[in-house]
Amino acid sequence: MSELPEENELVIARVKKILEYGAFCELPEYKVDGFLHLSEVAPRWIKNIHEFLSEGQRLVLKVIRVDKAKGQVDVSLKRVSDEEKRKKLEAYNKEARARKIIEVALQQANAKAETQRIYEEVEKKYGSLDNFLMEILDRGEKVFEEIEGIEFPEKAKELIIDIVKRSVKRPVAKVKATFTLKVYENNGVDIIKKVLSEAEKFGEIKYLGAPRYSITVVDEDFKKANKKVQEAMETIEKGLAGVDAEFSWEKVKK
Repeated sequence: MSELPEENELVIARVKKILEYGAFCELPEYKVDGFLHLSEVAPRWIKNIHEFLSEGQRLVLKVIRVDKAKGQVDVSLKRVSDEEKRKKLEAYNKEARARKIIEVALQQANAKAETQRIYEEVEKKYGSLDNFLMEILDRGEKVFEEIEGIEFPEKAKELIIDIVKRSVKRPVAKVKATFTLKVYENNGVDIIKKVLSEAEKFGEIKYLGAPRYSITVVDEDFKKANKKVQEAMETIEKGLAGVDAEFSWEKVKK
């Protein structure tokens, strides 16, 4: 029996067959089908399912029930938010790109027979093929030595490293916040300069006109960038402890 997804997991799907009461969808990540009931297509009543679905259409769905004994999977479209859809498609496309890079390199190195086993060992070690390529981008050839039981052909290593250096870029996340800072002490200018200098360790600070400033933090993902913005603001607050001052901030919405 094929491996099945877990409940609440987001999956990529292609609409396979549409019926009056729902649709069967192929789940290529698991090589099984899922059933999308009419009631799980949209949050409102649907008169014609074909207004929402077409055969061959690619969707991001959420797994709502799994019957492992029968090998049945029920999925939902209406329970997937726009943000969940964006993140899932982004991750899926990155993984597909990584898979293609490794496949082409192994094929040219005449090692295609090892492809599936290499995928499995790489995913076991790094969590995903895309993470593997990111490690190669950072640390080069030594990454290949960390995968137990796999001997990458030298030609395959060279090809993968070359493709990664030319076409793979580390993702960049940018988070911006604005803040208001007023100090009522005689040496207020010096205090402001000092706290801003400490906060600049986390990102770029710009003067927007008294008493407003902005900070922009760039990192490899939004979670880390958000954390740095938070730390910068906390640094300013600590620097103002015991000082007659006003300070407030907010993140800039996209």
